[in-house]
Amino acid sequence: MQELLSEAVKRLPRNKHLEVTSKFAQLEFSLGSPERGRTIFEGIVAAYPKKLDIWNVYLDQEVKLYAHGGRRARQLFERLVSMKLSTKKMKFLFKKYLAFESKHGSVARQEAVKQMARDWVAAREEEE
Repeated sequence: MQELLSEAVKRLPRNKHLEVTSKFAQLEFSLGSPERGRTIFEGIVAAYPKKLDIWNVYLDQEVKLYAHGGRRARQLFERLVSMKLSTKKMKFLFKKYLAFESKHGSVARQEAVKQMARDWVAAREEEE
């Protein structure tokens, strides 16, 4: 399958590379090896660290795996909420993280996410 991705990237215009690579990583998660999918996504987010849409797709893949015994979704959430992003993006992430914990976690985990959000807001206010 790697050959297929390489060939697609060679033949497609540069502005389609990110989209195709992301789709390929999603296919790896669902049909191939989640580890290969992670490797591809890690390469993408290293190159485009502020593209929340890509992070969101990656996160969705990890959340799907979590429902089937995966354990990395929380680690990815933790990475994301520690990044310096806009208020709008952070609000989106904290809401998504809280929804994840509401479905898969405990009340204590939900409270921990709420506290992280409060701490983030307090730190943001100190900066201003």
